[in-house]
Amino acid sequence: MPSTTPRLASRASSTLASPPSPTSSATSPTPSPSPHRRKPRRPSPVIDLAKADVDRDHVVSQVRSAAESAGLFQVVNHGVAGELMDEMLAAVRRFNEQHVEAKAPYHTRDLGSKVRFFSNFDLFQSPAAQWRDTVYVEMVPDAPSPEEIPPPFRGVAEEFSAAVWRLGERVTELLSEALGLPAGYLARDAGCMDGMSMAAQYYPPCPEPEKTMGTSARHGTPTRASSPFCSRTRPAACRRCSRGRRSGLTI
Repeated sequence: MPSTTPRLASRASSTLASPPSPTSSATSPTPSPSPHRRKPRRPSPVIDLAKADVDRDHVVSQVRSAAESAGLFQVVNHGVAGELMDEMLAAVRRFNEQHVEAKAPYHTRDLGSKVRFFSNFDLFQSPAAQWRDTVYVEMVPDAPSPEEIPPPFRGVAEEFSAAVWRLGERVTELLSEALGLPAGYLARDAGCMDGMSMAAQYYPPCPEPEKTMGTSARHGTPTRASSPFCSRTRPAACRRCSRGRRSGLTI
């Protein structure tokens, strides 16, 4: 759910006040609004996927409007059961709240590994570190064996990924139709569903929150599970992404 960064050049303005005459009293000019002040966030468009079976053209029109105006949208009645999402988040907590010895075998920065547990993938390149730990599991096209998946995730990760995959198929069909293309174009021809991975992020309590800054500090939200295609919890958020030759759908 993106925020809008103000254009400083167009918003910055200053007023030069004339010096007061000897007989007049000096008054402070009204301060100009700060050029760095952010605009209030607009609520993300909400798409009810249940209505796609009743009035598909209307839902496709809503998707098109949301993509053009906001660049993302939330979906409700998306078919991913709330109980399943709760189980997935509980699994993330169980893994991260284990003793270090139980998590150590999965810690790696090897991008060739299908299962990776790490903190700050760009730790040695970024000027700042993020306060979170991540478990990354590649699920499609070549999922790891059950033995390779950490025990707290086994079973629920596969079920959650399958549900999100079905949601991805529905969303890419709607986006394709919103572009005036055949329903299967983005998934089949554009390769938006050639792969899917799951990123489970854990935000431990920060001992010095007053020294943190930025949007990645989530001191009140300990866990998050998502599945980027080649997914958020309740409600799901969808964004079409394209960078050079790489394109994908984040849910």
